[in-house]
Amino acid sequence: MALTQERLKELLSYDPLTGGFLWMVDRGGKKAGDEAGCKKRTYIVINVDDCSYRAHHLAWFYMTGEWPDPFVDHRDLNKHNNVWDNLREATKSQNQANIGLIKSNVSGLKGVSRYRAGERYGKPWQASIGKDGKSRHLGHFATKEDAHAAYCEAAQKLFGEFARAA
Repeated sequence: MALTQERLKELLSYDPLTGGFLWMVDRGGKKAGDEAGCKKRTYIVINVDDCSYRAHHLAWFYMTGEWPDPFVDHRDLNKHNNVWDNLREATKSQNQANIGLIKSNVSGLKGVSRYRAGERYGKPWQASIGKDGKSRHLGHFATKEDAHAAYCEAAQKLFGEFARAA
């Protein structure tokens, strides 16, 4: 049986100012008023009627009555911050645009990588950006800062409010 908004509100209360969920009823060792959910990897997960849900998806459903299609993005990148104003519906590409610098990045700047073949003609840096599963080459540059500027400009055009420079 699919979870309904009515059933969700029967079992849990959501505070849009804190982003927290509290149990409304006693369930499985939890008392009414206890905090719901536990941290699993990066997200808070809440078990409702033998199904696991990410808390930010439940927050969206609780507030709108509709399941997000397909993603809920955390504006501030903190996946534990489920305050309503921090959540927004997003496409996969928008959600990916709003990520920080990945650990494997050696340039220290988002969208920028070393281009060794370009060293012989004075452009050892390249910029690229991804959207809808496709990588887009933005050019070769003399400095990593110039490459990053090209990335930032493209990100703003492609993703608007979802664009993140770092």
